[in-house]
Amino acid sequence: MNVYDFVSIQEGLLIIGVLLLVVEVVFFGFATFFLLFIGLSCLISGLLMSASIIPENTVSALSFVSIFSVIISLGLWKQLKKLQTSEGNNEIEVGLVGHKFQLTANLGPNKQLNYKYSGVDWIVKSSEEIGAGQTVKVIELEVGVLRVTKDNP
Repeated sequence: MNVYDFVSIQEGLLIIGVLLLVVEVVFFGFATFFLLFIGLSCLISGLLMSASIIPENTVSALSFVSIFSVIISLGLWKQLKKLQTSEGNNEIEVGLVGHKFQLTANLGPNKQLNYKYSGVDWIVKSSEEIGAGQTVKVIELEVGVLRVTKDNP
């Protein structure tokens, strides 16, 4: 019994290409481009075999899928990398970054104070002089340390 009795090589490539693209989009959300490149190259190879442009055998299938994967990855790499990196203002509060609170004492480059938040004692540091009672905003986190700046409303 031969596998080609059920599915031809070009049909197999088309099925594998569609499955890889679905897995890439649904499960990984374009996080890995590698399945995208192989899926597209399987689709292209399967279509070219269906049109009898390339020979219908296993060696041709593997060769052309490899060649098309390299060509597609070189051609789309920069555009897809731009898609993953976001540009612009990313002032989204993540964890404590962006958290605002009022100081209970003066704070400066040579003076730090403690701040209890969510059951954890944090050391608060600043590179500028900030008076007691002023509202500050967390701009950076380190292990056990909150770096703050004056909050300008």
